[in-house]
Amino acid sequence: MTLSQPAAPRPSAWRSAAYLSAYAVSRIVPKQAGFVIADTASFCAHQLKHRERQGVCRNLAAVLGSTPDSQSVKAAARNVYRKFGRSCVELLYGTKHSAGPVLPDLEIQGMAMFDQALSEKRGVVLAAAHSGAWELGALALASRGYPITALAHPPAAGAAGLYERHRERAGLRALPASGGAFRCLSVLRSGGALGIVADRRFGAPGIRTEFFGRSTLLPQGAARLAVCAGSPVIGAALRLGAGTAGRPLLRFFGRLDPASAARADAVPALQQELAALLERMIVEAPEEWYCFEDLWGPITGSSSLAARPSTKALV
Repeated sequence: MTLSQPAAPRPSAWRSAAYLSAYAVSRIVPKQAGFVIADTASFCAHQLKHRERQGVCRNLAAVLGSTPDSQSVKAAARNVYRKFGRSCVELLYGTKHSAGPVLPDLEIQGMAMFDQALSEKRGVVLAAAHSGAWELGALALASRGYPITALAHPPAAGAAGLYERHRERAGLRALPASGGAFRCLSVLRSGGALGIVADRRFGAPGIRTEFFGRSTLLPQGAARLAVCAGSPVIGAALRLGAGTAGRPLLRFFGRLDPASAARADAVPALQQELAALLERMIVEAPEEWYCFEDLWGPITGSSSLAARPSTKALV
């Protein structure tokens, strides 16, 4: 059985060249110079990508309770681009050295919650939003010996080897987001943690959910997998500079336990609880929510759910 989501399109050649160039620069210039380059690139992206910027403003308006054309929302959108560029720099430089754990000065809040869930041997769905440094969060946990497997979309063409090298160094395993559902369930049933970014669909049918007070379609993979495997869902986010004395902070926000798969409403009920958990993560730092498409724009695709959850159409 496979995921019904079509395979994500391969990134373009220019994106591959941009990534490889950024990687090469990060190995030559100091980190502060990397921030200057990222700030310049982010400014250009904010100015040139008009349609994308409109989507960011509409998303932020829903979070901030304002209008897309308000000055506060426009200022927040500028910061989204700037902080995203800097987050990319942190990822490049954070994986530069292979000795020891990723982010050695990491501060963690709520680790007991995660440890307890893992000790139950039912697997854990580790749910994140495109908020903060979610890639570094997975690498940081894996490098500390935690059994983390992440669902990931294909990297930039030609850069797959670099991604794999970073993951291998940290001990992070990755599964393609368009891969088989059985492999995802296998991770959970073996007692591991499956990391899923749960706030944005990539072409697959979603599940209609109230999100920031408005109805939209969100990816249903995290909820369906948790229900099928009987695994708890734990929300987590990593924010750079948010900890004590500017240290990176990894925070576990809360735990959700799914209802029995025999219940027809098990998936939508858990999905709505997960949406509320994602809202908490995003509201804490709206300018670090890196969702560059309008979540409440025109929606296509089916939102229907079978009476009994299957393992199809997971993300």
